[in-house]
Amino acid sequence: MELHVLNWLATHWALHPQQVTAIGPVYRVDTPQGSYCLKQAKHGHKRMLFHAHVLDRLAATGYTGTPPLLPTVDGALFATTPEGDVTLTPWVGETLDFDVAEHRLRAAAALARFHNATEALDWPPHVPQVTFGGKWTYRFAERLTALDALLAEGGLPNDAFVTVLRADAPLLVELAQSATARLAASAYEQLVTELATRPQVIHGNMKAANCTQLGAEEFLIDFDSFRIDLWVQDLSDLLLAALPHVADGRALLAMVDAYQAVRPLTPAEADVLVALMSFPYPACGVVLKHATGLRSPEKSLRKWQAARSNLVQLCEFLQKWASALVLRVK
Repeated sequence: MELHVLNWLATHWALHPQQVTAIGPVYRVDTPQGSYCLKQAKHGHKRMLFHAHVLDRLAATGYTGTPPLLPTVDGALFATTPEGDVTLTPWVGETLDFDVAEHRLRAAAALARFHNATEALDWPPHVPQVTFGGKWTYRFAERLTALDALLAEGGLPNDAFVTVLRADAPLLVELAQSATARLAASAYEQLVTELATRPQVIHGNMKAANCTQLGAEEFLIDFDSFRIDLWVQDLSDLLLAALPHVADGRALLAMVDAYQAVRPLTPAEADVLVALMSFPYPACGVVLKHATGLRSPEKSLRKWQAARSNLVQLCEFLQKWASALVLRVK
């Protein structure tokens, strides 16, 4: 066991665990009283105050879909150490399997319940609001410009990866252009403006690894990316995370239905949802990272295999199922 972790547990929570296991960025803490999740914050103290407020107020409303912060011996919601802020929550369940249709639907419904619960949150003056809404208008345009420049003659070195990339470049650029135009034509900017008077708290990192189950109850874990943003940003992330696990777009439409059964979308949100889903993030990311020179052509090729598969799936979804998604809301 790492000594500083044991010190945190003993000093701030009076816990003396039987076992501490590092699992990715967190520690599983097993004690006679139960199992806990110890996590060091990724962000600064200001953002930790925001995260703690959201989790504390959700617990106070009776919402149980996120693990509550367990107070320190001093009654604080998190401990401040020389290494940064640290939190302790109950360890909740097993990760949902997105290869299983029922699990995908449960994750979508759990996300909708989370969004409904955050709508009632209050915002005292001392709590900083972490806002990230509106970024995609310029991010889409920025990435498209960078992509055009890199794919132009001489923009990238003539190596094994770029030779393969050239064959897929037209589809990649077409999707990026279409997504940028779709977002500009949607109500995205209007909905972002409305966040100033009606804040929407999102999870910010929706994927299978952050959806767990304990018995019949679902939980959303990992609160490092909580922020004020559009709820459909979360839903877009969730659907894109599920895309590699489904046979076709009908499975994603079923997830939208499961979400809507708990929190119905508006027509404006549906248009924005499709726009946010449309940008080829993974494929664009492989190209931009290769351009930095930090990846070898061989590694970029390996990354491109998965990114290209995602590109083809995304293109098929947009061609066959995106209109159906919008129409089922309208």
